[in-house]
Amino acid sequence: MNKVKIQDIADKAGLSRNTVSKIFNGKYNGPVETKEKVIQLAMEMNYKEYGQLQNKISDKMSYSITKNILILTKGDIINSYFFAHIVNEIQKMIEGEGYNLLLSNIRDIDIETMQLPSNVRSGLVDGIVCMELFDRNYIEKLIATEIPIIFVEFYYDAWNIEGNYDIIMMNNEFYVNSMVKKLIKDGSSDIGFVGDYHHCRGFYERYMGYVNALRESGIPVNPNNCMTVDDGDNYFNVPWIIERIQKMEKVPDAFVCANDAIAVNIVKALKQLHYIIPDEVQIISFDDIPDAVNISPTLTTVRVFREDLGRCAFENLLARINTPNRKRQIIYVDTEIVVRESTRKSIVW
Repeated sequence: MNKVKIQDIADKAGLSRNTVSKIFNGKYNGPVETKEKVIQLAMEMNYKEYGQLQNKISDKMSYSITKNILILTKGDIINSYFFAHIVNEIQKMIEGEGYNLLLSNIRDIDIETMQLPSNVRSGLVDGIVCMELFDRNYIEKLIATEIPIIFVEFYYDAWNIEGNYDIIMMNNEFYVNSMVKKLIKDGSSDIGFVGDYHHCRGFYERYMGYVNALRESGIPVNPNNCMTVDDGDNYFNVPWIIERIQKMEKVPDAFVCANDAIAVNIVKALKQLHYIIPDEVQIISFDDIPDAVNISPTLTTVRVFREDLGRCAFENLLARINTPNRKRQIIYVDTEIVVRESTRKSIVW
């Protein structure tokens, strides 16, 4: 079989290659319907990771109101190890239940204008799985459609949004709390946190795990040890991180990073500043993405079981479809600590 190229999809969609390329790169600002058409074609034509999301019966898709499940995300599924595994697991389960899988990406402009995808506006989906969608107003508009909906991760202030929906979370607070206490027991007392804890519920719970571990150990939280500015590209900007570290009166004994992507950049910044990890600064993180072992030193982190999140999301979506007015639930999927090189060997895990 010949490898599918962007031009093949462009020809099928009746669009320019440049337009299709912008859609895949997240730089397209045209009609939502065009973007959805291209993504659906990419799934059907087995283009890159989109091919893994293809439903076996997509060629005879009926768009019946009772047979479509929509995955709605602001994240980049194509390039996201985290999301791709969740979606692939949902895909496997959907096939066994006779549903069609639809995929739609939300752009910043959609959130600014409060524009829902056309298949949501038309009521052509039976249920929705939302990922990486944290804007409160947009979430409330989705919930107001009364389409059964599940969120994998959520807005940080979870209990202040009313409605019939469910949230699937990973175990965030417990293991971060446990890891910070291990650092303290090993002699670290100056410990900082890196990440916007209002970005999402997961980041907030990890931050609270850090805060409570310090408080329970009789150590006050030192804001000067932390980088918690509003979300943006700063945490992926190594020069910005270097500047923040240089402004600290004393570099902490350890950093707790909200996720591995942030931790990788903390490692790069500290190495450029000639700090030795873990001898001078220890780092703990969360997610266990491939970059956690591709960086040197490798990251001590918390492993998220993405396939379990996918299964849990779909099982609870079916339950929500069958009982749409049941009380909302927050379901936690367990995680586990993975010890690597960014923490000292003297720590007893």
